[in-house]
Amino acid sequence: MKYVAVCLMILLFGMSVSPVTGEKTCTFSRPRLLEVGEGKPYSSIQAAINDAEAGDWIIVYEGEYHEGIFINKDNIFLVGKDRDRVIINATGKAYGIKVDASRITIRGFTITRASGDGIFIRTLSEEKQIRYIDIENCNIVKNEKNGIFIESILPTRKPPFPYIEGIKIQSCKITDNGEDGIHASYSDIESITLCDISDNGEDGIEIGYCTTVVIMDNRVSWNDGKGIYIYVPEEGLEYPTGVYFIERNDIRGNGYEGIRLAGYIMAAFIESNNLIGNSKEKERKQVSGSVSYRFMKCKLPPIIFLWKNYWNPYKMEIVVGGLKVPMYNKDRKRATKEYDIEVEDP
Repeated sequence: MKYVAVCLMILLFGMSVSPVTGEKTCTFSRPRLLEVGEGKPYSSIQAAINDAEAGDWIIVYEGEYHEGIFINKDNIFLVGKDRDRVIINATGKAYGIKVDASRITIRGFTITRASGDGIFIRTLSEEKQIRYIDIENCNIVKNEKNGIFIESILPTRKPPFPYIEGIKIQSCKITDNGEDGIHASYSDIESITLCDISDNGEDGIEIGYCTTVVIMDNRVSWNDGKGIYIYVPEEGLEYPTGVYFIERNDIRGNGYEGIRLAGYIMAAFIESNNLIGNSKEKERKQVSGSVSYRFMKCKLPPIIFLWKNYWNPYKMEIVVGGLKVPMYNKDRKRATKEYDIEVEDP
């Protein structure tokens, strides 16, 4: 019991070692609250981040902040009081918020007018990992490139875990950006849920080589390119990878396919979506795919499973290993009426 009590004290209060005596001492440490806004200790969000330590909360009050934000410290909570009234205007900046740290929460902002990406997350080094980024309840709009851009390099570790992982995007409005709404490559995007991803200049969601992704309860509509584009490049891979769950999304009016699959994909489960009026092409395909299959490397074929989707029109073309196989080109239990899918407005 005494040992357990000591362990609990260490967890609660922390432990340090005196450089003089070598004795272990307990020190109390609690997160600080750093406030940004008119009449607050900080007038700049970046100034608060520069002063922050691990575990601190940065609360940003109503106002328009003309700056690009760089987060390079782990375990920071960056929270706006009202996502419609706390505005990061990144005019002339390469990004609205750049993240180069782990365990970061970004919540409650409008991020707009960047000359590059609204939120930018990248690591191109095997020595640098970025993990557990939560992006919640934000408007990411009218940026010149992508709404959210996430990029790493092809993992060389075995098994091939990506160097960026644990990204969650929830309850965000990601619209009117010049390129993709969400663009991610060689990263683990854990989930994209309850978002409005519409009216972007290219694809709504473009994901290249991610291990497991849940895309659920989103509106993905009226993007100039594809609604959802998932691809796994074959280069550097011996076996297929990536399991993708695309469920209960309203996917309509996109310039090309509502969903497109390509490359060395292991499995995709497409269930209970509205697939309506996508593709400017004459055949108006709602779903298409060109999925690789190397029989000599992997005896099991990829899994492409469609179930209970609502189609208008009912058109798809999925090619696996160069062949249009009937089992891949069928929704096993088509819905007879359109789903009422509401994106939550926090």
